[in-house]
Formats: sequence, structure tokens, C-alpha cells
Amino acid sequence: MSDSNFGLDRGATASTYITWKANEQRFDGADGEVDLTSKFYVDPGSLKTGWGKLQKGMSPEWFWDKTANILEANPGKNTEEQQLYKPAISIEIFTQKEGYLLWTTNAVGASNGISGILRDCYEQKDQNPGKVAGFKQKVDENGKPMVERKSFKIGSTTVPLFEFVEWRDRPEGFVSPLPEGDIIENAPQSEEEIPF
Repeated sequence: MSDSNFGLDRGATASTYITWKANEQRFDGADGEVDLTSKFYVDPGSLKTGWGKLQKGMSPEWFWDKTANILEANPGKNTEEQQLYKPAISIEIFTQKEGYLLWTTNAVGASNGISGILRDCYEQKDQNPGKVAGFKQKVDENGKPMVERKSFKIGSTTVPLFEFVEWRDRPEGFVSPLPEGDIIENAPQSEEEIPF
């Protein structure tokens, strides 16, 4: 497998993560709720795909593919262990208020949210080298963030919805705060709505 890291790599610390709370329909960071209805930026080149295992009371385990979107074998050593790993995805984002944030997840709703962002900008990324894509979380007529509800045979989830705004040069503060490879000891636990 490509890099096994018992935390959120690329410089993530407890203060640089962001997570989607599907039940509450909101984003949280280390200091509470994060508002993505204002413009934020995504580095499509930071995309990572792979496998993630989240267990209560333990640091998450992420196994990243050598090449994004070319999924490598499940890292579990046996069938029981393989069931603990789910497809994972990670991107770097930036907001004026929070600065650099790493959004890493193996939860269904959050993964679908990231996939929606990437669908809206990935085809144009090569025509915008070195630039980042601007987005806003969609809101309804009352200013409430919009979601798509997904139901399954067992359980359901919500997917955050976004709209593309612009391409622009990378903001000066959009840099990882720590050297690559540093890990997060007390990572947030994603909401596990339903297995993939």
C-alpha cells in the first residue's frame, strides 16, 4: 500500500481539520462550527483517495493510493479486518476565517460532497495550473445550507451541496502549517451513516 499514516497527513493537526456532521448538517473544526456558505477554496491537486479505518478511541488509519482515483487493494489482513476499512478521500481547502483546513473522510455523505466539488472543477484544473477553485455551500431562500438526503436499505445520510464560483491564484495563507508527515493524535471521528 502507499503511505500508511495513523493520522491526517500533509501537515494536519487538531486545529486544521474539518468534518461534515451529517446528522446535524453542519461542518465542524477544532473550534466549533465552520461556515462554508462564504467563499472557500479547494486545491484539486491535493486530492487523495484510498482506504480509511475509524475506530472510537483510536487514531484513524489512512492508506493512500499511489495515484488518486486508482484504488489499491483493501489493506485489511483478513476478511474481518477488511470490513473495517472504507474508501477514503481527502482534499485541502482554505477559508479567509479559518485558513488552511484538511477535509479527510470515509463517511458516505462527506465523500459525496467532496466528489461533487471535484466534478465541478476537475475537468478545468489543467487549464488553470497553479490556481485553486472557489466554491460556496448552496443555501436556500432563508439562507440555510442546502443538503441532498440519501436513503439506503439501512439508514440514511445528508450530502452537503456546493456551487462553483471561480478560479484564482492560490491565496498566500493557503499552505499546510506543519511539515508533511506530521500526524494528528486526537482526530475527529467522522459520522458513520452507513457502510459503503
